[in-house]
Amino acid sequence: MNQIPIPIIFISAFIILVLILNYLHNKKAFKYHKVIKDWLKQNSIEFDSTDFLKAETSQIGKKMNDGIGMVKCEIIVTNNAVIILGKTLLNINSNPIIFTRDFDYALRFPFAKVVIPNKINLNSFSNSTYFEFGEASFSNYLFKIRIYNVKEEIKSKIESALN
Repeated sequence: MNQIPIPIIFISAFIILVLILNYLHNKKAFKYHKVIKDWLKQNSIEFDSTDFLKAETSQIGKKMNDGIGMVKCEIIVTNNAVIILGKTLLNINSNPIIFTRDFDYALRFPFAKVVIPNKINLNSFSNSTYFEFGEASFSNYLFKIRIYNVKEEIKSKIESALN
């Protein structure tokens, strides 16, 4: 009688578990993206958005699991906020990031990372736009986002939204 080796069963179970967890996170984050877009439309808030653009993220400091890493993102700019809706390498939706000085967004969207950026460079190298928030330390982290090929019109709206 042929028996399946035990390691194959454990590896298969682990892969299935990872796929299920990714699916559940993607479903939840997709709902978050939809909630934000629907709220903007329902409240007749003027906004401009981009198609998905190439993005890079990096972090320094404490290990975090906020689900905000991304390889491409959509930018939504309102009169007082910049909302970034990203996707990871496997096309899984990441949690929203909202750059604003109006913390009413934090109450309205508790699932999003609502922050005031430390640094913004709209004309960084390689035609990219650069955002940085947080603080690098043992108890916190510094998170950097670089978004490529943002149109000048959107860059000017980002600048006016965050000033």
